[in-house]
Amino acid sequence: MTITVLGLSMSSITLGIIGFIVLFVLIMFRLPVALAMASVGFVGFVIIVGLKPAFSMISYRAYFDFSNYNYGAAIMFILMGYLAYHSGLSEVLYKSFHTMMGSVRAGLAMATSITCAAFGAICGSTLATTASMGVVAIPEMKKYKYDDGLNTSIVAASGILGTMIPPSTPLIVYALCTMESVSKLFLATIVPGLLLMIVYMATAYILSLGKKNRAPGAEKSTLLHKIKAVAKGGTIEVVIVFLAVLIGMFGGLFTPTESGAVGAGCILIITILRRRMTWKKLLAALSDTTKTAAMVFLLVMGAGIFGSFISVSRLPAEITAWCGGLNTSPFIIIMILMLLQLILGCIMDGMVVLLLTLPIVFPVVTGLGYSSLWLGPLMVLMAGVGMITPPVGVNLYIVNGIAKDVPLQKTFKTVWWFVLASMILVAILTAAPDLVTWLPKFLSRR
Repeated sequence: MTITVLGLSMSSITLGIIGFIVLFVLIMFRLPVALAMASVGFVGFVIIVGLKPAFSMISYRAYFDFSNYNYGAAIMFILMGYLAYHSGLSEVLYKSFHTMMGSVRAGLAMATSITCAAFGAICGSTLATTASMGVVAIPEMKKYKYDDGLNTSIVAASGILGTMIPPSTPLIVYALCTMESVSKLFLATIVPGLLLMIVYMATAYILSLGKKNRAPGAEKSTLLHKIKAVAKGGTIEVVIVFLAVLIGMFGGLFTPTESGAVGAGCILIITILRRRMTWKKLLAALSDTTKTAAMVFLLVMGAGIFGSFISVSRLPAEITAWCGGLNTSPFIIIMILMLLQLILGCIMDGMVVLLLTLPIVFPVVTGLGYSSLWLGPLMVLMAGVGMITPPVGVNLYIVNGIAKDVPLQKTFKTVWWFVLASMILVAILTAAPDLVTWLPKFLSRR
């Protein structure tokens, strides 16, 4: 399809490419991402289809995006995460796993990963998980003379587990954009999330071997102390909430929104009973939930408008056809796409990269025969890896703000090992996609 813009003739595909370039420029000039995507998408749609259809498209996107019932699930899970964050629940969880793991080499670093995974089961936010664990874990590892680079890097990397262990806000956003089942996506993310936790624990242990006393063990504890730590440390309550949310949702007892409400209610009751919730903390949680939900809504709407423009430009169809004609394996193509996301993650926020690349990556990957159920956890993982990739990895600046005495360059130098470990896991999950999809498929047959 040939169109004329300012007296110049070009194909719609060329216009789609120009649209991406203009969008990057606007984002680099710090125009709000949602506004940048909506503006470029609207103008591009007008050029290709016309002004009246563009206004119809915007009204449809506004109604379709904001009336989607699953947005209620996003709000409830965001609230659940902020209730856990402001109540300081991460502190009691960390104390529990500190007692269990702290005596072994790199034990505090591994306890940090386990705690991030446990906190992620009731949080759903990478930023909240990183900030919570940074305040708790960094001073403790510093107390036992852990290497500064390993100290900050394990917290920044393990913060990704906040979204890789369901419930996950980015995964709900992915579900909204692709019309995939939220409950099935949550189940599909459990195995990759646990594997990521194990990979980070192994990376921390390997790094501790390279330098004497880089990650020494803490005090030893008896088996009785470990059992008491689990019983009193909030671990049992977290497991109960996690199972209530997932079993209730996948068992058909609750809708995703109702599951989020049940989870938020349970966290509120637990924190009140543990005397960790005050009116001030509750109001802070409600305020942060409102701000985050509004940001997510605007991002998804802007991405929807931009995605509509990219679709009518036929750029995704052209790329899909081109990839299908390549004399190479789908594995290589997908790894190239994941590396592209990693590169974008070096300079942009992870959620933005997810929404920006979805219009291209989704049709290409599904066109290669991979399921959207498999793609969701992979894209959320890559969005998370972008948040620990220098120079703009948000998690790195969060831990740097907590550990002000640790040079940022030292964190940058060590965190690359965790980025490499993440990419190895991505390669494994790409080569063996059943690792992601077997759990939801297995439970669907029951």
